[in-house]
Amino acid sequence: PDLKYALPALSESLSSAPDYFDRATEAIEEMYRQTGPYRLENGLLTRGVLIRHLILPGHLENTRLIIDWLSRTFRPGEVLISLMRQYTPQPGATGHLTRRVTGAEYRAAVEYLRNCGLTDGYTQDPSSAVSAYTPDFCASGGFLFS
Repeated sequence: PDLKYALPALSESLSSAPDYFDRATEAIEEMYRQTGPYRLENGLLTRGVLIRHLILPGHLENTRLIIDWLSRTFRPGEVLISLMRQYTPQPGATGHLTRRVTGAEYRAAVEYLRNCGLTDGYTQDPSSAVSAYTPDFCASGGFLFS
């Protein structure tokens, strides 16, 4: 699952969902209850939960709050975390969202993650934030499935 926002004002402004964090964390806790600790076999996740968090440029406090919740809720070896840096600005974006995540922002988030004792998971290199990886949603009329 994705865990995008911890701050209600941010989730309200970007997704019209001020209760996003409460609902998302409830769902993640239930997923973990059903699967238990993750299991990797031959490099493949065969059981468990991998929680993805996309860092948003200019919103490191949001990322820190997500990491704080993860470190309070799960012990090492229970879940995997994917700290993503691939945010790509979209037409109509405003403020900090008109740019990519900087190297300094990403390094600060990774350092915070490790300082909180979360070492099970994945990070991304800068090449993950190129437009070639961003789908052209408009090309299909705005729908993912036809």
